[in-house]
Amino acid sequence: MLNRRHLITIAASLVVAVSAYAQDKSIVVASTTSTEDSGLFKHILPLFKAKTGIDVKVVAQAR
Repeated sequence: MLNRRHLITIAASLVVAVSAYAQDKSIVVASTTSTEDSGLFKHILPLFKAKTGIDVKVVAQAR
């Protein structure tokens, strides 16, 4: 189950990644499988792409 701390960590990671790689128009985000399985990325990444034009690839691994 995702809690507020997980969501803040994900959001902060995206901000840092975007700041560092915005000119590439694509970034890679590392995550746990539970976050990916929750459907969060399927919900927020299309919104993120629409606003920024940046593609995000999620690499999920079990803890």
